Amino acid sequence: MALGSVGRYGEAVEWLDKAVAFFTSEGDQHREGWSRYELGVVHTRAGHTRAAVALLEKAVSLLAAANDPHTHEKALHALQQARKAAEQAEEDGETPQE
Repeated sequence: MALGSVGRYGEAVEWLDKAVAFFTSEGDQHREGWSRYELGVVHTRAGHTRAAVALLEKAVSLLAAANDPHTHEKALHALQQARKAAEQAEEDGETPQE
């Protein structure tokens, strides 16, 4: 996520995609959910709101199942922000990016 917070979205996405794939293959729902949350935040910052919403919806589900209320709440908030960004883009006549 640190890469995404300094505008290095491509690199952040690359590493977080690897983390999601790894934790998914390991069956670690908690870390998969956390990684999807982080990846969703990066996609929101990069303006890829459709991808962000999909990732964050899955993260919310995984984090609820993993019984992590703190990160679950953060993911819910991030999901609301991504949805709001997607709606704003549509209102502005832009097509939300994948």
